[in-house]
Amino acid sequence: MNRQHWVGHADLDAFYASVEARDHPEYRGRPLVVGALPGHRGVVAAANYAARKFGIHSAMPIAEAYRRCPDAIYLPPDMARYSGVSREIFRILETITPVVEPVSVDEAYLDLTGLERLIGSP
Repeated sequence: MNRQHWVGHADLDAFYASVEARDHPEYRGRPLVVGALPGHRGVVAAANYAARKFGIHSAMPIAEAYRRCPDAIYLPPDMARYSGVSREIFRILETITPVVEPVSVDEAYLDLTGLERLIGSP
């Protein structure tokens, strides 16, 4: 029997910035950058969509991000919190399929083979 295998990919875009906006509703809709703080050396770890409108993206030097949008909210990363949220999300994914392969704190592959019997084919 030739059984098809289905693999899903979960990528939590702008994850660090999304966690910050979830926990701080006053940040929603405003440009938000997680990474090094302005005036320090370092790069952007995550930028929300409002910040991306200014051309800010991951790995951009923080000085360039600040030049493009000085009014953005700049926050240092809180890796312990992001890891905790990531574990919560992966636990939710494990209610869909027992095979969840984390790639990073905000990305995983899921084996969805067999789910078509429960929810229909993709």
